[in-house]
Amino acid sequence: MDGGKRSSEPRMRFVSFEPRGQEYVAFIALEDAFADSGGDGPELRKTCMDLQSPRGKRSLSKTTSAVEAGESPKASCGKGRGSSLFAAQVGAEGDLDDLLSRAARLYGEYVEEIRSLIAQADQMKKDLVPVPASLGWRLGDAVFRLKDKLEEMLLEVDDLYSHLERDTGIAPAFLKGAVSFRRYLPDPARIPCDLTWNRCKRAPRRAALQIERAAVAACGDRAEKPAATRSEGEKEQARKRARVGTEDVYTRKSQ
Repeated sequence: MDGGKRSSEPRMRFVSFEPRGQEYVAFIALEDAFADSGGDGPELRKTCMDLQSPRGKRSLSKTTSAVEAGESPKASCGKGRGSSLFAAQVGAEGDLDDLLSRAARLYGEYVEEIRSLIAQADQMKKDLVPVPASLGWRLGDAVFRLKDKLEEMLLEVDDLYSHLERDTGIAPAFLKGAVSFRRYLPDPARIPCDLTWNRCKRAPRRAALQIERAAVAACGDRAEKPAATRSEGEKEQARKRARVGTEDVYTRKSQ
């Protein structure tokens, strides 16, 4: 495959989001901005070197101030995935700007959804009500859906966990645990109704796999029926086995 064909293929762009009031502004790596505008390698390298010069840094500092003031500058400096990565906000023209605007709105919507779930968990703790494991699963699922939606736009967030920790105030352990729980347990219908997040948070991956195995074992050697076609008795039996299996994980040491 020659270079011309390779350059015409869809490619992922790294994107970052910065808060601006109640909304967010999307940024892409400077390399991507130049590639989309037809910039060549030497031009890109020269521009990166210029931006690292004292004059370039002063210019980028002014641009950052403009972003904070609510204006729409064409470039700003930010931390990227490597020493040569700088954040660049695309100007008001072109399809890429529309893409970044849609991505920023999407990110803001998911930030609000995650904040809502965190608020529910916090309120339950204040009321001394156990947080259900299903709420942790929903939080992790929101992160998965955000990533999937951005990937459909050929965008990938540069350090997603740091973004969400900053914008939602979520504890890193809660965020990573919820994502791990969701990753290894795709079907929330298998979560026992009385299983609490406190029972899963210490080892979310292990808990998810235990629930998954127990649910499969409940159906014997036969292929598992879809949740929608199982009888209430079968569903309850699966929940009981999943609950017992999960309890075994945390009671083994105390026995």
